[in-house]
Amino acid sequence: MKGIMLPRPVLKLRRGTAITPFDGFKLGFGPYYGPSDINISILSCEEYVEDVLNLYCNLKDGKGIFNGMEKWFNVVLPEDPRVVSVVSEEDLTSNVSRIPKCDLVLVVVPDDMLVEYDDDPYMPLKREIAKLGIPSQMLEYSTVKNLRDNPYVLFNLALSVYSKVGGVPWILSEPTFSGLVVGLDVRRTLDGKIVTGMSVLSMKNRFTFNWSYSTVDSLGAKYISSVIKSELKSFVCEEEVRDFTFHCEGMPSQEIIDGIKKALNNLVNENMLSKDYSFRVIAVKKGGTPKIFKSIHGSYGVPDKGFTIILDYYRGIVATSGFPEFSFHSPLGLVRPLKIEVVDENCEHDIKEVIKEVYWLSELHWASGFRSSKYPISTLYAHRIVQFVASGVEPPEEYRGKAWFL
Repeated sequence: MKGIMLPRPVLKLRRGTAITPFDGFKLGFGPYYGPSDINISILSCEEYVEDVLNLYCNLKDGKGIFNGMEKWFNVVLPEDPRVVSVVSEEDLTSNVSRIPKCDLVLVVVPDDMLVEYDDDPYMPLKREIAKLGIPSQMLEYSTVKNLRDNPYVLFNLALSVYSKVGGVPWILSEPTFSGLVVGLDVRRTLDGKIVTGMSVLSMKNRFTFNWSYSTVDSLGAKYISSVIKSELKSFVCEEEVRDFTFHCEGMPSQEIIDGIKKALNNLVNENMLSKDYSFRVIAVKKGGTPKIFKSIHGSYGVPDKGFTIILDYYRGIVATSGFPEFSFHSPLGLVRPLKIEVVDENCEHDIKEVIKEVYWLSELHWASGFRSSKYPISTLYAHRIVQFVASGVEPPEEYRGKAWFL
């Protein structure tokens, strides 16, 4: 069984292309598109106000090789951001109502309380801020205190801020083969209901990114169909999309597969979609795959990003993480690849192109300029949406079209 190397995607910014986001911004290419000004406020305990204001100043004007968000992102930030200070961390949530109207609020939280999405004790705080229709960016105490001068940390923070208010830092220079890529994820809420999250990417005629979610009491093909049909209508009617790829994290249930087919058939029956449409359902699996290693002169280490093994017509594995983002002898150990499988379709496919699309979409994760996501943003962003909604964070209408979940 022989492996192949997939080409690394080229990223498109406003005024040029680059292999990595940092290189593109450093060369002055600027973000692909976004706002011209961002009104930022700050919520913090009194003892960290001075430190977070120093960090904000570095974010705005730059530090070291990072020339500042205003210069690199072509945006105007407030000279003196509004600050809401509280006595202790226990007072953060109860003082959310004091946050002035703004585009985004920076919130300083304790290190030991900022954990993975599923266990995040600050979900109540995020829920209250979401009710204001304001995206939030959490900052750990240690970041504010010890890393406020780090240009790499500042650049990643700038990317998150820019994306959360609706900006798109970069896109793929060359579109992938699908007319439309839809990421799907399903999860139960705290009260036992079912929430479905979707992320939608169109890259053929023009780059479009959107997301949606819906909650019901029980899962079924009829419900899935209704959710998908509602989200696809505008793309089918306005952009005349006739080719669809659905990405699911893990193996999708039969209800999801049937719901996808039903949604597309309903669009045909309502004369919105041509009968000659094509679709495929792809399972993006993260578990149960062997680790890949690269051998150089008898030494074993991390493989190159994009290394792929085609297993058969329907399946393959791909290293979406690896060298050069990780060193050959990475202390994090060998990377575990993703397993990609075509589980349903109504047309022929090229498994190499299917896998390449997954790999390339992992490079569109806008929260990091130095290390791409292991997962394609189709499934990653759908998953994050349902995590937030299942935890009680109801995204308001003001969040539409923005990557508020980063």
